[in-house]
Amino acid sequence: MEEIAHEIEKMVQEKDDLYRQLVSLLENERSHIVDMEVDALWACAEAKRDIALKIVEMRNRILAGCQSLFPAEEMDAQSFSLARLLTLLPFSAESRQRLKKLKLSIDLHKEEIAARSRDNQRHVREYLGVIDEIMAVAVEDSANAQYSTQGHMPGNKQTSRLIHAEV
Repeated sequence: MEEIAHEIEKMVQEKDDLYRQLVSLLENERSHIVDMEVDALWACAEAKRDIALKIVEMRNRILAGCQSLFPAEEMDAQSFSLARLLTLLPFSAESRQRLKKLKLSIDLHKEEIAARSRDNQRHVREYLGVIDEIMAVAVEDSANAQYSTQGHMPGNKQTSRLIHAEV
């Protein structure tokens, strides 16, 4: 039984490592957003998808290991949790403590991932908003013009120009 517990602990450690990789990837994604590196953002999106698939695969492997030990338990991928795993499996005190630490680490990584993801999405919306505003100014639509052809805002003083330089 201890051998199976060790295998499950090893899989949970791998799952924690995948979450750690995802956090690191989101940090890199932020710098790519700031630098507007579109190709790098596409690569990040692909890498995030791959890591997410690996996390799901790892969860299914852990679940399969638990079901082989406890076939009477009704566990599926949606209802599976590490907290429930800790209550079901007869781990030694040391293994249980290590798994609790891993569970806490995974939970912290999940919170950090959610926060970084929200932050990255906010930055993307801000940058796209700036680009949208620039395009609105650059596109000449006389009915909705924000600037005249001389660079003035309609109805304002001569000094409110989009771009102004004196030589």
